Amino acid sequence: MICYLALVLELAMFQHITKINEVLTMLSMILTIFSMLVGIILVIFYYVDLSPKVDLQIEPTWVGSKNEFLKLRLMVKNISRIRLHKYKCLVQVLEYNFPTSEKCLSEWIPFKPIDNGEPKQIPKSWVTPVEIFQTTKNIEPGETISGDRLYYFPNLEVSLKIGLKFRGHLNCFAKLAHFLKRPQETWTITRIVVKDNQYKSI
Repeated sequence: MICYLALVLELAMFQHITKINEVLTMLSMILTIFSMLVGIILVIFYYVDLSPKVDLQIEPTWVGSKNEFLKLRLMVKNISRIRLHKYKCLVQVLEYNFPTSEKCLSEWIPFKPIDNGEPKQIPKSWVTPVEIFQTTKNIEPGETISGDRLYYFPNLEVSLKIGLKFRGHLNCFAKLAHFLKRPQETWTITRIVVKDNQYKSI
């Protein structure tokens, strides 16, 4: 009789321990799922709120007695909440024949020599883009870096495309947020500037 009671008690304890293990296993799965959800939320938060953001601006002005000089003020502002690590900043100025057969100058501007697979709006001559802000390594949140460049265009009628491209390094957390697909982030802005025979510009 005593052996029977001991056996029943042992069986009950085994069942109780089994239920506890099942509960612990379920809690472990819930915690794992919860941790994954928290991780996903943090990545989304980082991507949306802490990802690098840049505001690029180009301000063209014709100067000189005959408006033969084009002054460009180029500005890069870090509008994100994190420090921006600069990789390279390029400015491109290309002159075009206008009007074209499409009677339109597109917003697209090349930063490398044009090949057959790219748009057909060909500039008068190819100019290699110039790297600017070379001594700047980092841009703090809210900081703006700017500089002026002067170009000479003596002709009375000029149609220009001006492009500003900024490439920044991403830190390891940003790379993770981008799923390691892009080691750099790139921003580009284009302005079209025209000078006619009455020295007007847009």
